[in-house]
Amino acid sequence: DVNRTVGISNQTINKQVVDLQILASSLILQIEAIRNQKAAIENQGVVFQDLNNTVQLMNNISANIPIAIQKLNQSADNMNLTTQQQIKTIGDINQTALVILGAINNQTSMINSLNVSINNQSCLLYTSD
Repeated sequence: DVNRTVGISNQTINKQVVDLQILASSLILQIEAIRNQKAAIENQGVVFQDLNNTVQLMNNISANIPIAIQKLNQSADNMNLTTQQQIKTIGDINQTALVILGAINNQTSMINSLNVSINNQSCLLYTSD
């Protein structure tokens, strides 16, 4: 009976050793899985930091957009002023051209009068012969 009890005890111990080995293998796998999860969480932390940096950059860009729009509006205002000055300059040039045309017309009238005088003198000279 003692041998038989010892044999049963040995079988029970051997089964418990096998069970413990299975548990140990399972624990090793779980530890490996936990390590992998830890690495994944650390990678997510890096990704979140990158996302935060990107959001910060986008916020900076967004803050600069109104300034850029203001500068564009200022440029448009400056271009409008320049255009108005150019229109005024064109008006001044047109006015000057009208004065010059008036002077040319006066000179043309004077030349025509001179031509009439010359023709009259030619007629007088011709008739006096």
